[in-house]
Amino acid sequence: MAVKRLTKRTVEGLRASQSDSFLWDEGLAGFGVKATPTGRRVYIVQYRLPGVGRRFPARRFTLGEHGVLTVEEARKYARRVLNAVAEGRDPASERAEANRAPTVAAIAPLFLADVKAKRKATTYYEYARHFTTTGKRQDIKLRGELITHFGRLRVRDVTSAHIGAFHDRFRDRPYAGNRLLALLSAFFGWCERRGYRPANSNPCHGTERFKERKRERYLTLDELKRLGSALAKARRDGSTPAAVDALRFLSLSGFRESEALTLRWSAIDFDREAVTLEESKTGRSMRPLGSAALAVLREIDREEGSDFVFPGQAPGSHLVEIRKVWNRVRTDACLTDVRLHDLRHSVASIAASGGASLPLIGALLGHRDVKSTQRYAHLTDDARKLVADKTAREISDALAGRVTSVVPLRMPR
Repeated sequence: MAVKRLTKRTVEGLRASQSDSFLWDEGLAGFGVKATPTGRRVYIVQYRLPGVGRRFPARRFTLGEHGVLTVEEARKYARRVLNAVAEGRDPASERAEANRAPTVAAIAPLFLADVKAKRKATTYYEYARHFTTTGKRQDIKLRGELITHFGRLRVRDVTSAHIGAFHDRFRDRPYAGNRLLALLSAFFGWCERRGYRPANSNPCHGTERFKERKRERYLTLDELKRLGSALAKARRDGSTPAAVDALRFLSLSGFRESEALTLRWSAIDFDREAVTLEESKTGRSMRPLGSAALAVLREIDREEGSDFVFPGQAPGSHLVEIRKVWNRVRTDACLTDVRLHDLRHSVASIAASGGASLPLIGALLGHRDVKSTQRYAHLTDDARKLVADKTAREISDALAGRVTSVVPLRMPR
């Protein structure tokens, strides 16, 4: 057994012929370098566990390749390994166990299966499109940012540094970045509960969310007129009629995009002029529908064999992609700053300007929490101010003799 103090010169001078050659450090027992016939030189540590006799073979732990590690870096690493052995640990077994630890890509399907079994369909839809990149998924528009970025990492190895670096990429899209951070946090929390990570080790904890500006964009009556013309033009063109019908319905109903695209005929009660959504963002929800929205639904030809109002290309699936059509429509209407979700805000705005109360607006939009509807409070305030101003002006005109008759106010009995 060749023993010599390992230096850069002695390591690079080691050669192997037809089999591996070894050189052991004379200053640190168990620390050595292996030269292979291909010319690689790899630093190693050889050790026996405390209390194990020589009848059992020694364990060997690879430190790293010469050139990646210097001699001194390898020696320090070797001391740490040997200290761990002195404490009764087995570094080689620990590394082997770590290498067998599952990756994010391996665990993601188990996580999604659990979400599908226990959560709402819309929740599963959101998780699946970000944690899935392959396979035929006619019901989900895949994005796969999370599985693409984290898939190869072992679940136990993901750190707050990994999460922070990923989150920082969305500085110009704070809302999207914060939503993805929430999905990751849910995933790693689930991994903790299933034993894939130690307890209280969620790497998302401590990552500061971006500040979000609550954007309020409401279409004016003139803008709605332009939108209507653009939708009519798109419908005349005949391309993707289901997408155009879905956009018309969204403009009139205040539904969320996912609620509209997954709408089933069996959920619609034309006599009661309402829709019952068994699964929405807020759970089971009953929504009133105006006559114009119902008229859009009555114009749609039902596809045989499908219960979806807006069917997709695959048999029995629902429509998934409407953004391309929406971008074309809003460009034709000169509304390039209007998001698809702004149609929902506009329905609330029109309702508020017509004097609807916050509870009524909440019922129209399917809000369960009053706080969700509170964002429209200033709109109802504006409507009340307009009514108060108009009423006071009419009374003022009457007092000044500028009108011939005044309809008296009748007190309720």
